[in-house]
Amino acid sequence: MIHVRSHKFISILLAVLFTAMQAVPSAAAPLPQDNPNALAVVVWAQSDGISDTESSDAAEAIRHALPHLLNAHVVSEEIVEKVLSYYQKEVLPASGGRASAEENISRAKEHYFQFHYEDAMAEISSAVASLSAGDVSANGTLLQDALITQGVISKAAGQTELAENAFDRAARLNPFYNIDYRAFPPSIIELFERSKKSVFANGKGELRVGSDPHSAEVFINGILQGVTPLTLGEVPEGTYSVMIRTNKYAPIERSVAVAAGGKASVSEKLKWMNDGASAKRKDGQDAKGKIVEGLRIADLLKADKAVIIDCDGELISARMVDRKYRASHKEIVAAYSAEGRVQAIADVTQTLADLARINLLNNPMKYLDPDGIGDPVLLTGRKREFYKKPVVWGAIGAAAVGAIIGGILAASSSGGSNDRTGSVAVQFK
Repeated sequence: MIHVRSHKFISILLAVLFTAMQAVPSAAAPLPQDNPNALAVVVWAQSDGISDTESSDAAEAIRHALPHLLNAHVVSEEIVEKVLSYYQKEVLPASGGRASAEENISRAKEHYFQFHYEDAMAEISSAVASLSAGDVSANGTLLQDALITQGVISKAAGQTELAENAFDRAARLNPFYNIDYRAFPPSIIELFERSKKSVFANGKGELRVGSDPHSAEVFINGILQGVTPLTLGEVPEGTYSVMIRTNKYAPIERSVAVAAGGKASVSEKLKWMNDGASAKRKDGQDAKGKIVEGLRIADLLKADKAVIIDCDGELISARMVDRKYRASHKEIVAAYSAEGRVQAIADVTQTLADLARINLLNNPMKYLDPDGIGDPVLLTGRKREFYKKPVVWGAIGAAAVGAIIGGILAASSSGGSNDRTGSVAVQFK
């Protein structure tokens, strides 16, 4: 835990920017033509299906405010979108290809409505393949949409066998889905109902899901089916991914087999995320995923730093990676309540600016995240240890004397005015 100085003007500035950005489109930050030494920084919102809107809003506010606190050019969201859309997105493990797949599905539907079936098939096939390779618990709802869309497009393109296969997969993914008879033509409804009937052909059982505390969301194969306690009386025989999730508790995922005529149950005590060892919001695998994604974005944009922003419930996290040293600063985590979100964004922005000024070579063990310590050659390749150079101690002595004198002068000139600064806790994870 560290304390950073929080200036009132930062909070006011961010409050204005946060309000304004909801009313008018954002503009790209001006290029620092007169300052070639400015850092190039990318600020990117993580898309993981959890508080994505809040993550995007926070990232936008930080893009606007960071250049006022740091000698930096923050790359506009529009430019980042264009560059990343050109390359196939390697998204974080938590999102499992979600952002890229959403774009494929959207384009597939556009081509379908324009009767460009070949283009539509290419886009939707790419989305299905990407989502199928990811984590079903994270992408279930989107995969269902992709499969049903693939079935509709395939039927229109005359590829009935592919349409049947898509509907079969959709029905097995979510056997509780009821197709809307008003939204689809009879031929599509007939194919889907035939697939759904085949899913139940081997029999059905019962599935009960409970949790402590109650009223936790229950996702089956990544699709929300209700809250605990939940009883599903007609579940086709098979194996299902069951995730139980609620705010402020660590989610739990289990694989459950349901037999024909049998009863399966899952009952879990959820772990409070803020107590002791469970205070970590993300595990090491997710931390590494963020670091890899941040470096990928920095490489594509040729940026000095990339920042991944993620809002999750009442927390906001920011992870900054350094492209030169292939390293990640320690993650910043701050409270992000509805009443204090402007202040939280201001605090995180100020801390990011402070971190960006740090020379990582001075003390990599202090500043770097252990999940991504960077290029070992760059971080340990100095010819001689810093403290073994005699000239350094002379410089330190002179600097110390200057610092003491400067501190005394600064303290005396401040006049004891404490109304301009405050103490705000920001946690490094």
